[in-house]
Amino acid sequence: MGRDDAPLKLTMFEDFQCPFCLRFTAQDEPVLIEEYVKTGKLQIEFVNYPVLGRESVQAAVAGECAAEQDMFWEYHKELFATQADANQDTNEVINRGRFSGPALQEIADIVGLDRAAFDDCLTSPEKLAIVEDDHSAAQAAGLRGTPNFLINGEVLGTNGTDPGGPDDWRALLDQLLEDAD
Repeated sequence: MGRDDAPLKLTMFEDFQCPFCLRFTAQDEPVLIEEYVKTGKLQIEFVNYPVLGRESVQAAVAGECAAEQDMFWEYHKELFATQADANQDTNEVINRGRFSGPALQEIADIVGLDRAAFDDCLTSPEKLAIVEDDHSAAQAAGLRGTPNFLINGEVLGTNGTDPGGPDDWRALLDQLLEDAD
């Protein structure tokens, strides 16, 4: 998401079942999009890092299928909305059917995906390979847990962790933009 020529590139490694990823997506991501992506200062890349079980992998594959239809960010939003509705941010429960095949298909309907293409894609070995490659890339970067972040290819902080809330992100990104000038 964002312009290819943005001076800052934020790579986010997330798991759709992760409560900390949900908090980041709900609290910080909208600020980053509004204040930095929309102004051309930041490009955001999402990388799957499914670490919490089979439904994490299934949701990651479904996200890749949505991306095939240029609807990744809409699908991403609904996956996290599903987690928010289940209070995943305060009561973490994983692999309980929220990202089963039928549930992922229902989310596809909500965002308006071509269901026939989506359904075919869900069992695609190529999409699963993408998710597995993303997971391997996160591990190769030394990232543990989710969410984790790289900025311009460099691990954020000591192990890629979130700097804090929206004000912390603003301070970090503004300093990096100033240093880039």
